[in-house]
Amino acid sequence: MGLLLFFIDGIGIGKKSKNNPLYRYGLWKHIISLKGITTLKKIMTKNYVIIPSDAKMSVDGIPQSATGQTTILTGINAPQKIGGHITGLPSDTLSKIILEHSILKKIKEMGFKVTSANAYSQEYFKMVEEKKSRVSATTLAIKAAGVEFKMLEDIYKGSAVFMDITNHILITRYKNHKKITIKKAVSNIINLINKHDFVLYEYFLTDHFGHKGKMKDRKKIIKHLNTFLKQLVKKIDTKKNIIVITSDHGNIEDLSKTHTENMVPTIVFSKNKEILKLFYRKINTIQDIPNTILKYFMSYKRKI
Repeated sequence: MGLLLFFIDGIGIGKKSKNNPLYRYGLWKHIISLKGITTLKKIMTKNYVIIPSDAKMSVDGIPQSATGQTTILTGINAPQKIGGHITGLPSDTLSKIILEHSILKKIKEMGFKVTSANAYSQEYFKMVEEKKSRVSATTLAIKAAGVEFKMLEDIYKGSAVFMDITNHILITRYKNHKKITIKKAVSNIINLINKHDFVLYEYFLTDHFGHKGKMKDRKKIIKHLNTFLKQLVKKIDTKKNIIVITSDHGNIEDLSKTHTENMVPTIVFSKNKEILKLFYRKINTIQDIPNTILKYFMSYKRKI
């Protein structure tokens, strides 16, 4: 049994309104109840739970990427640790927290197989080496675990997915790459879950277009993401596997083009009643997400 942690940047729980792109274009349509992006009450069914999760974590201010992602990837209340919410990529202090407490590192140290599904380019690591680019939270979390990074060529080998799912951005950067279907992307994720106990996948275009996009851009990526999610949930056998989807802060559910103080939806898919109960009971903030995943690996996983 494998667990997929699907981190979607910048998705909050907004109002039931046409001004909420997630509701207007039905991000969870045909997957879960649309209440999941408009209600602040927990929902539990026989196949999934929806848990409104607090991204502020008792720290004043608007939740931000660096601290939110550090929290999701470590189980440490990052904004509380450094005295506030920090935007962008992790600071030196946050980087140290991730390198020490990475969820991938912790699960690997328990004896389980971990990996990331995201495909990286050689150019990215060259820019980091030349100090032209800082390192993302997810990259640090993978590095801390000492596992190999998936590269672009791994997409075609069936063991990685680019950050935009189907390579539509990738082919604008490199001539020697081609688009893949959503079906292929889902198949690649499943290949990884079949070989690993824990898989991390990050998607951040929701936050990107939440900041800069027009409504037509938001509509396009929401519908694209929705198709991917629908096939992912349909194809992954949740009798044997678990899908955990969450976010670091709100953004795209609001037209202000800034982050919001809204709670974020955490959705867990499983046909195991006890596992659903575990996540339903334990999660109230985004800090609880990695800690509950670790609890699962410490107890339930060993029983299966």
